[in-house]
Amino acid sequence: MSERRFAASEAPKFLAAKFQKLQFLIDGEEMASFLSFCAPLRLFANMGPGPKNQSERYSEEIVAACGRYCAALADRALPEERHWRAASTLLLTRDDESVAFVDVFPDSAGNERELVQPLLPSVQMQPHSFTISHDDKILPLVFGPAAVSWGVQLSYPQIFQDPSTRATHNGLDPKQFVNASLFSAMRNWMREHTVPVVFLKGEKRITSTIRLGKRSLSWAHNHPTLSHFGLQIARSGEA
Repeated sequence: MSERRFAASEAPKFLAAKFQKLQFLIDGEEMASFLSFCAPLRLFANMGPGPKNQSERYSEEIVAACGRYCAALADRALPEERHWRAASTLLLTRDDESVAFVDVFPDSAGNERELVQPLLPSVQMQPHSFTISHDDKILPLVFGPAAVSWGVQLSYPQIFQDPSTRATHNGLDPKQFVNASLFSAMRNWMREHTVPVVFLKGEKRITSTIRLGKRSLSWAHNHPTLSHFGLQIARSGEA
């Protein structure tokens, strides 16, 4: 791996803005299809410092975690959020040049640690949950004990500033940034294999930008937290 490694005091700051976002719930098989469609790509843990040279994750790990997460929801149970957060907080990239490996202080036992962070525009994955406002608007990426856990969010910057020159670039330009094509592939897969969710609250239809895998339409109505808000998922024929 041709990695870019920095001491903590020398690590460049990642400067980006106007993040485009995809927020969705898909099952394990859909996640496997998604990652395969987006290949080649590499995945790195992005939750904070971890053991040095052990930050890379593999598609099989997130696919298995996604399968367990969705199986719990389908059984009307709440998934173990701590495990899901650890498995789904990732940095995704098509090359090694877009990420920085930062050496940080050793742990209490003296073991070396590293932090992986974006260096150039990359795709960031994190757990996603939402809630609903008093006027029945879906509010994505809201956390808390009453929020509805809903898969993951992927985000990618539209604007990137070079930390050395301060020049501003279009993060979506695939001629400049290899991960622009990665995020484009992700959006293409989403358009084909997921649908925007339409919720029902009594007789009221509530549209949203969050998405649901087509395979997952058969069980997502079992989600144990939706009833807290009086929500149901419109069947595909109704949406």
